[in-house]
Parts: sequence; C-alpha cells; structure tokens
Amino acid sequence: MRLRLVIRASLISLIYNRIMDVRSGVDKGQAVTLMGTDCDALDFIGIWGYDVWGQSFEAVVALALIYREAPEIFLLTMSFIVCKYLSSERQDQIHSPDPSVAV
Repeated sequence: MRLRLVIRASLISLIYNRIMDVRSGVDKGQAVTLMGTDCDALDFIGIWGYDVWGQSFEAVVALALIYREAPEIFLLTMSFIVCKYLSSERQDQIHSPDPSVAV
C-alpha cells in the first residue's frame, strides 16, 4: 500500500512539474484534474496486472497439487474446464449474427 502511494505521488509530481515547465495556454486546474485521473488509471492497471499474474500462478499451483494428490480429480477438473471453455465458445458463435443474412 505504501509503495502504491509513493509511486502515485511521484507520478503526480512528475506530471505537475512538467506541466508547469511548459509555457502553453493550458489551464492549470484542468491539467491537475487530468493528472489525477491519469494516475488513477495507471494505479488501476498496476493492481489489475498484479491480480492477473497472481491468480494465474495460484491456479497452476492448485492444479499441480490436485494432480499430485488425486490424479482422477485432476482429470475431472481439467475436463470440466475444457468443456466450459468449449461451451462458451459455442455460445459466442450462436449469438453472433451471420454476415450473409441481410437484416
């Protein structure tokens, strides 16, 4: 949490100093608002990226442990995952409009 705060403060300071150095007709209040919004977006991307990496790693470790302890359950789990993926792909194909049919 502290690292996120330090990175966010550094980004805001860097952008603010850069805006103040530029001699343009940019409204300073608008620049500060955009600066905060951009830093929020970068913060969200950082959290999301970490979650994707962490959850993928957890899933691989969990599947490896299941395989080690109960190979039958692992095969059942993997078949369920594959079937779920294939059914969602099939649903996307069913609901997508056919380009050859005129509406």
